[in-house]
Amino acid sequence: MRAKFSEGAGAQVMGLLQDWGSADDRWRLAAEAAFARAIPVELDDGETGSFAFTLMPQWAKARWMDGVLQPSKLYHYAHAGLLGG
Repeated sequence: MRAKFSEGAGAQVMGLLQDWGSADDRWRLAAEAAFARAIPVELDDGETGSFAFTLMPQWAKARWMDGVLQPSKLYHYAHAGLLGG
């Protein structure tokens, strides 16, 4: 997951926005903040399940006003819930 953002399409998009002066190099920290964890939990029926929490870069927003590129923003997605439920 981290490699996809630090080296893949996400990095290419953010690198382009940085080259255009719309982003600074803080976007590179997003890959380090990304994680996915699952912990075992006991379900209501006594079976064991997994509860997961994920945080990952999800999308970037680039916008123009009057033909001028504005500062870009990088958004993260956080999710928590039972896996496979």
